[in-house]
Amino acid sequence: LERDMRAIAEKFPGGEAAFHALRERRRARDHRERALAESATQLRDEWDAAVLWLREASFLGGESGDGLTARGRACAAFADGQPLIMGTVIADGGLEQLSFEEICAWLCLFLRECKMREVPLPNAPELPRVSDALEATIGYSNELAEHLGLGPLARKLSELMLDSTTHRDIHRIATRIDAALLGSFVKSVMRIVSYVDLVREVLLGLGMYETHNKLDSHMDRLFGGVVTNESLYLRMD
Repeated sequence: LERDMRAIAEKFPGGEAAFHALRERRRARDHRERALAESATQLRDEWDAAVLWLREASFLGGESGDGLTARGRACAAFADGQPLIMGTVIADGGLEQLSFEEICAWLCLFLRECKMREVPLPNAPELPRVSDALEATIGYSNELAEHLGLGPLARKLSELMLDSTTHRDIHRIATRIDAALLGSFVKSVMRIVSYVDLVREVLLGLGMYETHNKLDSHMDRLFGGVVTNESLYLRMD
């Protein structure tokens, strides 16, 4: 066999060196084709596994099995935060028993925590009590987070937002956040405004009109008492 190969190589145009160079190019091409086939198979397997997971979690369904369910459409409306958690809670009716203030507090679970005082000022008032309904919704959100491999959702900002929307008093907030960092809390409020806009669209699409109506006039209700002339010149007594 070696003699035959040597004879073929000697008769090959360009000589033995050209023959071996061609063999190496063919081997490299075959290697690339095998690698591409393996990548295509891996991608297909990963795609099929992801689609199966989405079906089992009821994000996909319908007659074809590939259409978005109500839960899937709710999740697809969000581009950041934790879309799979937020959409699932909304589609499963997790906001139906919550007030406007509590819905805003729940949305804060999906924002980056703003820096607060390690110890509130001595005159800091008590934060509002978290209702059983809100506790249940937060608990369900944490269950979903655990299912996705995440830790418990931080809730300090949620409790502060509940106080803000309930009392609309920037002085109460300033007892728990340094005055120089109040801007970060205002940014959180602005982000909640954007989230509420999306939540309203989702609720309307799901036919949850009663919950949708709770969020009317959300900008005035969120900014009232927080973004004011007084908040720009806050004096701590």
